[in-house]
Amino acid sequence: NGRKVTTNRVGEITLEGLYPEEEYVLTEEYAEGYKYSEEEIKFKAVWNDNELAVEILEGSFANEPSIDNYLDNPPVMLAELKNEKLKEYSLKIVKFEKDTEDVLKDAIFKVSGKWIETEITTDAEGTINIPTLYEGIEYTIEEIFAPEGYAVSNNIIKFIGNFNEENELEILILKGELASYENESWQEEGTVIDPTGAIITNKKVAIRKDENQNQILYLGYENEPLFKLIKKDGTTQETLPNVKFAIKKLNEDGTETIATDTKGNIV
Repeated sequence: NGRKVTTNRVGEITLEGLYPEEEYVLTEEYAEGYKYSEEEIKFKAVWNDNELAVEILEGSFANEPSIDNYLDNPPVMLAELKNEKLKEYSLKIVKFEKDTEDVLKDAIFKVSGKWIETEITTDAEGTINIPTLYEGIEYTIEEIFAPEGYAVSNNIIKFIGNFNEENELEILILKGELASYENESWQEEGTVIDPTGAIITNKKVAIRKDENQNQILYLGYENEPLFKLIKKDGTTQETLPNVKFAIKKLNEDGTETIATDTKGNIV
């Protein structure tokens, strides 16, 4: 059934109990933040006179594998695999009320992709920070809980970040609508393209560099407010606590049903 092993702190794996003339298959399954091939490497150790040598049947290692043949100890095969590190960038989501600059706290987003699946809540400034995303990886952003008084957005954004020849971050939008957040602090804009390769120019999506030259993608995400009822005393205008209302949907045929939002949640 195979054996799963993990590299130690210096990136080495030791496999014991292998036998000459037996065929083995090595597959790399996980290396966060690095490019790696999931294709199989097939190999075996064969007798060459009185010593063992490596025979590669399929795939390849980064080096020419060798076997140290010791007199008093089992032979040891030495082989290397090398991974190319993926370029990194960061993500900052700003949650705001549609058609305003009012930021919204307590919205919960799900951010998912290769090596990440997390739920994060916007802070008092309406922001979420994801410190590490990787080039060439598809990510999905979805709001799963809206702040009080707002409808959950059904705008699911899928995107991929890549770096061009000048090492500038470019964003490919695969799905969803980008919100136009009209804020003077969003003056620096990066290149954003749609699935056809066309550059998107009418959205305020900023790509900036921090003090360490790390590139940060800023995405605006808007919410539409639900209506809010405030019950007040007709004379004193003081608000009245613990008043209950029933909200129902009036259908075209005159019947009434329970009112729900776009996600099917009762409002």
